[in-house]
Amino acid sequence: MSNSANSTSSIFIVGNSRSGTSMVSKILGNHPLVFGFNELHFFEQLWYPEKNIKQLTTEEAINLFSELISLQREGLFANRNPKQFYEEASTYIKLNSKEPITPPQVFMDFLLYESEQHNKKIPCEQTPRNLFFIDEILNFYPTAKIVCMIRDPRDVLLSQKYKWKRKFLGHKRVPFKEVIRSWFNYHPITISKLWNSNTKKILHSLNKENVHLIKYEELLEEPEKVIERLCTFLNISFYESMLLIPINGSSVVNDQTGKLGIDKTRSGNFLKGLTTTEIYVCQKITSSLKNKFGYNDVNTRLKLFSFLTTWISFPVKLSFALLLNIKRSKNLFSSIKRRVVLKNVN
Repeated sequence: MSNSANSTSSIFIVGNSRSGTSMVSKILGNHPLVFGFNELHFFEQLWYPEKNIKQLTTEEAINLFSELISLQREGLFANRNPKQFYEEASTYIKLNSKEPITPPQVFMDFLLYESEQHNKKIPCEQTPRNLFFIDEILNFYPTAKIVCMIRDPRDVLLSQKYKWKRKFLGHKRVPFKEVIRSWFNYHPITISKLWNSNTKKILHSLNKENVHLIKYEELLEEPEKVIERLCTFLNISFYESMLLIPINGSSVVNDQTGKLGIDKTRSGNFLKGLTTTEIYVCQKITSSLKNKFGYNDVNTRLKLFSFLTTWISFPVKLSFALLLNIKRSKNLFSSIKRRVVLKNVN
């Protein structure tokens, strides 16, 4: 890992879901040059990278631009109406886009356009799953900077276990279908294996010049030091006011309305919210990788009945999770393949 001499054109914050990607986006969004986006899910959900990138017609480009505006301004879970942004998208595409028009081009055009609408210059996109598209992102956007987040897998497990409660802890716009999807998505085996896949991808990417790693626990413990280091990597100035972000987004406590700052209590809470079986399973599955980042085992006693129940419930929950996530990817098979077909990390 090293800093690039190139100026930062865009920022992509990636990592395991529930690892602090939103927090870092909010911090950077407080910078006078940086605009923090919502999760846009361009890769996989709106477009899937192919060997031969499809050229878009002007109409297709306008529709994609409209969809992106809708996602940002109305939200991922809203009953969105992209057509209302058609005229705005049409004006931009017809005046600014040069043929041939491709989906990655439209995506970056949108990021820069929306940032300019807020008098900012550097877009910061924070969809966690973009981790699996680091190679494509740096190929399409050579001056982009990638920020990878890593967090203790047991705390990730805890956050994922109760993610379905977000609707009742402050995020009222989350629809009930998303509550159900989040509940079925959670299983200690599934989440632990996904953590492994994410971590392998991070480790395979750290040798890239434009990739920077942030350990979630270090961010909570020494926020000023970690963000100063991040700003150096991004070639932007650091301001203490960047750390004044809303304290919200937790899966286990209510959003703290009106309170700003970094909540240092969000680390190491898995002992209170996970069963001994969940901790045992997670530690066994993530053992070699988590040790690389200093996440040491805690002593747990295996409860046979609970352990067997966990394994029996795994295929059931996994099947429902796959069904409920089909519409969230242009190519579900390829999306799964990206997560499971990774080289071993030595």
